[in-house]
Amino acid sequence: MIFFDPYDIWATPLGIAVRRRYYDGRFTGKLGAAGLSLLDWLLPGIARRIVSAKLLSYPIAVAHAVLLRKVANHPAESPKEILQHLDAMSIQRDGATAWGLGFPWMSKNGLYGSDIPFVTHTPYVMEALLVLAELPDLPDEAMTLFHGTWGFLLCTAVGHPVFLVYAPRRVACPARGVRVEAMPWASGKGHLTQAYAWFLVRWARRLSGKEVAQVFRTSWDSVFRSVEMAVEWGRAHQDLRGVQAIGIDEIAWKKGHRYLTRVYPIDRHCKRLLWVGAHRRVRTLLKFFRRFGAERSQGLKYLSRTWGNRI
Repeated sequence: MIFFDPYDIWATPLGIAVRRRYYDGRFTGKLGAAGLSLLDWLLPGIARRIVSAKLLSYPIAVAHAVLLRKVANHPAESPKEILQHLDAMSIQRDGATAWGLGFPWMSKNGLYGSDIPFVTHTPYVMEALLVLAELPDLPDEAMTLFHGTWGFLLCTAVGHPVFLVYAPRRVACPARGVRVEAMPWASGKGHLTQAYAWFLVRWARRLSGKEVAQVFRTSWDSVFRSVEMAVEWGRAHQDLRGVQAIGIDEIAWKKGHRYLTRVYPIDRHCKRLLWVGAHRRVRTLLKFFRRFGAERSQGLKYLSRTWGNRI
């Protein structure tokens, strides 16, 4: 059985011209695309002779062939030639190595030349290079080509969504049950990395949550969770030693007599916000003293208040 490449016809000058007219909405392009597709389906061999289609070799196809032979436990034939072929098809951009389609391709976004690198194709070649590096006499050459691709991937990651897929390790602890490996870059099942969350927090100090979400193309909930994370971290690392004088006042945050209770130290050496609670009731203030602790509360010498007889 003879297999024909579905891309070779459309990578020819005639195929590119037909697709360009097709995407421009011209009748001749639609007619030419329909005729060429029908000819490719009925008489594929004759169609390729008419348009002078050449046998194409592209990086992702070579990489898949290497990976499939790896899965089948059959070493790649002529690995030295494969490595040289991948090196010849590589694209050099700003000192980094990458791979593209290997042929020109017309899409609705314009013409992609054979010298345009693709972030969707390069990782397959990288994986094939790791397979070739396991073979004798090739590790140095294959790994040199492999390491040259990282610069390209880092450049394409800036300003574009990047998805990291990782399966955390799980262990069954006899004492504490099933435990999942902690991620150093994230917290729990959060969808944001810690570095990005703290980045949003710093901007939330300057702009509103809605503005931060709009500027950095994220959701208001992501900004809110980031600020909540920062507040929880601050409360867990708050140093309450040496507080001997506190001030208590209220602030209206919404119409209709909606207030918040604020507690802050008024010592000369330390002026900062200690605690905020909803409403301005006695039980609101009791929540603060419970968190502050009985021993620290007994150590207070001065208290300034603006509530009149409310406390």
